[in-house]
Amino acid sequence: LILRFDVGEDVIAGLISLCSQQTITAAHFTGLGACGSVTLSYYDLTDKKYLDRTFDKELEIVSLTGNVARLKEKTAIHAHGVFADKDYATVGGHVKELIVSATCEIHLTTLKGKMERGYDEKTGLNLLK
Repeated sequence: LILRFDVGEDVIAGLISLCSQQTITAAHFTGLGACGSVTLSYYDLTDKKYLDRTFDKELEIVSLTGNVARLKEKTAIHAHGVFADKDYATVGGHVKELIVSATCEIHLTTLKGKMERGYDEKTGLNLLK
């Protein structure tokens, strides 16, 4: 599927909604475009928690990649991205929220079967089973 997200739309929430409605249980995706706000997370393995930081400024979506799976019978998106500002400085990490400023184009490839995530005691993460 080729998807286009428009100004003000949240890409992650939109992917969850689409995949839930279409009963997509296994997929991977790539994307590019521009955003006005992105919340990135860094996982601190020692403390077993995500550290969030929101960037409220115009950024190019240099690279966005991720997958779609199921976690406790709900759609789970795991995405990472790299974003560049007007000075070509980049930031990246786990993408928690991504609000489009101009457009975001996603290539979503559905897979046969079902990918599932489950809690891993050692890492504190919901890993693919």
